[in-house]
Amino acid sequence: MRSVSVAACRLTLVRSDGLYRYSPDLAAPNEPARPPVHVWFSHNLITGHGSTYLIHQCPANPKQLILSCAQGPNFRSLLRPLAIDIFLGEDSVQKWAERVAETRMNLLKYEGPLPKELDHETTAKSVEDLYQLSQLFQIIRDIVADIRDELDFLVTVFEQRESKVPWQNLDDASVAESLRFVRSKNQILMRWVINYTERTQVQINRFFNHATQKDNAVNVSISKLTSKIAVSAQKDSSAMITYALLVLTCEVLIFISEWQL
Repeated sequence: MRSVSVAACRLTLVRSDGLYRYSPDLAAPNEPARPPVHVWFSHNLITGHGSTYLIHQCPANPKQLILSCAQGPNFRSLLRPLAIDIFLGEDSVQKWAERVAETRMNLLKYEGPLPKELDHETTAKSVEDLYQLSQLFQIIRDIVADIRDELDFLVTVFEQRESKVPWQNLDDASVAESLRFVRSKNQILMRWVINYTERTQVQINRFFNHATQKDNAVNVSISKLTSKIAVSAQKDSSAMITYALLVLTCEVLIFISEWQL
């Protein structure tokens, strides 16, 4: 018989690689689709230093910040773990926060008192505009949820590195604080997007209710007018019957008078 010996081996994790993406900004109907931002990274877990990044379609703002930091006296700050990812995450959250603020201004136009004279054409256009706003808020809500998942992924990467590589200095702690700040900012943005989505639906219901009440008032007016017409027709019919009886009576009297003669 052959004996097989198995030597126990211990695997050491030397690098942490990952890939994620940020959704592109929304393009106007007459504009070409905007590409998303893809980020690939590879972190050295042996020494704690040395990371490789490949960023496709890097936005202009974080690109400028990264280059400015790399060419300045504080270039070593980029050696901190996930420092570049923080630049990209902050830019994405800020970009969608500005889009939410812009869309909110369109919603505020409809949250005032309704005009006294609101015809069906104006109501239909308002409901259509609010419907478009509701769709936009729902799209932004899903994108903000994607950003939340990407930031959670970065937290996992940071914790993995923290468990494998001892911190070299206290500067690494600032990255963790920055990551928590960006996540908190994104969570607040999500709450506002949900709030605006619900408020948009409230305005849609308000315009629908106003149109329904106006239609009911018109129906009541039509019903009253129809009732008046029916009563008038009944009176006219009674008058015609009375007139016919009167004519018939006169003819009978004339006939009797002529017969007697």
